[in-house]
Amino acid sequence: MNILMVTNTFLPHVGGVARSVAQFADEYRRQGHKVLVLAPEFDGATAEDTDVVRIPALQNFNGSDFSVRLPIPTSLFPTLQAFEPDIVHSHHPFLLGDTALRIAAERDVPLVFTHHTMYEEYTHYAPGDSAQLKEYVMRLATEYANLCNLVFAPSESIKEVLLARGVETPIQVIPTGVELAAFDRGDRERFRKRWSIPSGARVAGHVGRLAEEKNLRFLVEAVSSLLKEDASLWFVLVGDGPLREELERRLEENHLLSRSIVTGRLSGTDLTDAYRGMDVFLFSSYSETQGMVLIEAMAAHCPVIALDAPGAREVVRDGENGRLLATQDRATFVEAAKEVLCADEQRFERFSKAARTTADRYSSHNTASLALECYEKLLPGKPHSGAIEGSEWVATLRRIEAEWDLLAAHAQAIERAIVTSPLARTRTVRSLRVFLRKVRRLLSRGEWSVRLLGLSRFETEGSEPGLILIQIDGLARHHFNTALAGGKLPFLRRLLRREQYRVQSVYSGVPSTTPAAQAELFYGKRAAVPSFAFFQPDDSAETRMFDPTAARQLETVLASQTEPLLSEGSAYSNIYTGGAAEASFCSAAMGVHELLRAVSPRQLLGVVLWHGTTVLRCIVLVLVELVLAFGDCIRGALDGKNLWYEIAFVPARVAICILLREAITSGAIIDVHRGLPIIHLNYLGYDEQAHHRGPGSQFAYWTLKGIDGCIKRIWRAAARSPYRRYDIWVYSDHGQEANIPYEDLYGETVFQPVRRVFGDLRPAEKRAEHSSGVQLQRMTWLGADRLFRLFPRPRNPEGSLAGSIRISAMGPLAHVYCEKTLSEDEKSQVAQRLVADAHIPIVFYRTGSTTHAVTAAGRFRLPQDAAQV
Repeated sequence: MNILMVTNTFLPHVGGVARSVAQFADEYRRQGHKVLVLAPEFDGATAEDTDVVRIPALQNFNGSDFSVRLPIPTSLFPTLQAFEPDIVHSHHPFLLGDTALRIAAERDVPLVFTHHTMYEEYTHYAPGDSAQLKEYVMRLATEYANLCNLVFAPSESIKEVLLARGVETPIQVIPTGVELAAFDRGDRERFRKRWSIPSGARVAGHVGRLAEEKNLRFLVEAVSSLLKEDASLWFVLVGDGPLREELERRLEENHLLSRSIVTGRLSGTDLTDAYRGMDVFLFSSYSETQGMVLIEAMAAHCPVIALDAPGAREVVRDGENGRLLATQDRATFVEAAKEVLCADEQRFERFSKAARTTADRYSSHNTASLALECYEKLLPGKPHSGAIEGSEWVATLRRIEAEWDLLAAHAQAIERAIVTSPLARTRTVRSLRVFLRKVRRLLSRGEWSVRLLGLSRFETEGSEPGLILIQIDGLARHHFNTALAGGKLPFLRRLLRREQYRVQSVYSGVPSTTPAAQAELFYGKRAAVPSFAFFQPDDSAETRMFDPTAARQLETVLASQTEPLLSEGSAYSNIYTGGAAEASFCSAAMGVHELLRAVSPRQLLGVVLWHGTTVLRCIVLVLVELVLAFGDCIRGALDGKNLWYEIAFVPARVAICILLREAITSGAIIDVHRGLPIIHLNYLGYDEQAHHRGPGSQFAYWTLKGIDGCIKRIWRAAARSPYRRYDIWVYSDHGQEANIPYEDLYGETVFQPVRRVFGDLRPAEKRAEHSSGVQLQRMTWLGADRLFRLFPRPRNPEGSLAGSIRISAMGPLAHVYCEKTLSEDEKSQVAQRLVADAHIPIVFYRTGSTTHAVTAAGRFRLPQDAAQV
């Protein structure tokens, strides 16, 4: 694997991030991978650095020991190009972090980001430090994380912080490891002899950059009190930085320099000797995400005294391997240090052993191996499409998209910083916020799509709420739970864990079908249809609810009775329009055809080019799905399935699971940017796969993962809507369960035994024909009518019978219509024969106002006996 590490700090700079990058890079190489580090120039860096590309930079920026990179010279591009990274790993969200995003986008490789530290604690290095700058930095780091494929958090506590801040990208806890063997080689006596420390003296120490964010003024105050109370104690401060002179002066003012040693920067054996020369390690920083020095100290068998903060609380176990203090109080800190330093030999040994046991969990080999496993998981799911994927045009499109994403992230961060400002209510700031909102719109691809297509807007002041209803067709609750536990719905799991979402069970009504459920949701009409397929009174033609004429006729009746739910909104991929002013891919109104006719080729081309990467992504998904579909088709044919149906399902699967899914997702996102008050869309992919291979099949669950990703895209668009605050509800209209077809059990279709039972009624032999089922019919929503003409469609002569009885059956529900009026006894006898002779599990019939249910266990009345039934 070729791994490109991009960082703003690297050796010889002394700091946790620089050492972490070096540590991981060395371990990756030891495990057989190639690593190239892209970093700024630093004082002391040698030209002999192998596998390191140095970027020209401003040294010692604003009086710090950091370098700020200058524009990357073009002479370095061939080096980066020749390396051909499989993974780009960014270690900062700013400066070279932007470069990492651009490289990953151009080469279409995964981008991983390690959130090393609390960046807002470092704003004092920048001119104009303020609360608003801290908010901007914090928000920009969050937005950057959301542009990556995976985020590494050094500790669980930092993971929780990132989740609370709104990071939606998957987060994996990967601590920085230490090379334990190096600390075993550390020499305690050599260090003490070098710095003239008495061999029997007790030593408290600290290692780190001597900088503002490390809270070292408090540490030196506590150490001063500690040294004054104990004349035999020494203090060692390892490191360098802008606070060095001030800290030395404070120790001198307290007349403690004779027992205090400030070593400056140490590395290699000198550093491990220093750790081994300490008896207790003192730590007061609140800015660490892991506190790598804590693990290094423990690797040297050194107990730690630390303030409770992210990073420290992941490592320090109070009373076991040191002390973890809840508050920053000097007296408490001093007492905790004395408790460990003055402990008897046995207790101190327990502290020391526990510290080393903690460090053992953080070996560099283990943490690097865990990171490599995460890299590997990102690679197999990345589809390739040969020449198309590698073209310069596509790379340019990806680069443009990355630049726009970066600009949008900055605009979002700036707006958030202004909102939190005490001046947020002033006229100037309000005007600035309006300007930034316009900038965000300008940077939005959805906004440009609205402009290019000439669509209307529903602008508000942002106070009027909006609603997005997302239907996952046919998903039963226990299949939802299984997919959730199996990682197929990662974004919905995030909503449940972090956004206070709850899972509710709903009664889908009778019959539990999409036409009935949507009629109740959109128009408040219960049991609007008896099933998906049925006969209207005095109508010899069978009504099937995916048929446009049938859907329109029923919706006309429903709309005349009540106000529809989706007025002034939009509807996608439904049975009915729900009164939506704009409906697309619905049985009752195709909609999209009218839109395409109204759009000029130039406008359409502009939208396609503007969404170039999305179009490319869709092409790749189609190619992958085609390969999977053909493989599944072959398997189905070998299993004895109907060959025509297997072949015909290949384009149906691609059309519904990919093309329709992407089309309605893009449409909903555009509607969000238009500010429509209500949007409803229905994802059919799971229902398609469930009908074909079973609701618990891997293909059905695979489709759920794609749907989950689309919901995430809609969620993010809604969260950034400039017009209104949207609530998003995700629901399923009904569920599916695995079943065995009647024909597989009894060797004949259900129509044949039903005819035998009703034989004495002498049904006519003339049979009405109907076309193929709902799955293939849905393809017409994408304008695929002509595709059917390529295949000779089979006719089902048993679906409906003209004459004295008619039968309509689809899914688990069938209806029998009798021309002759049957008496109560005749209905009872027929029902019992259908159960006994035709093996129908349950039969319902009505007499007057009473409904009867007949099963093998007997006859029941409803609703009185509902529980027994």
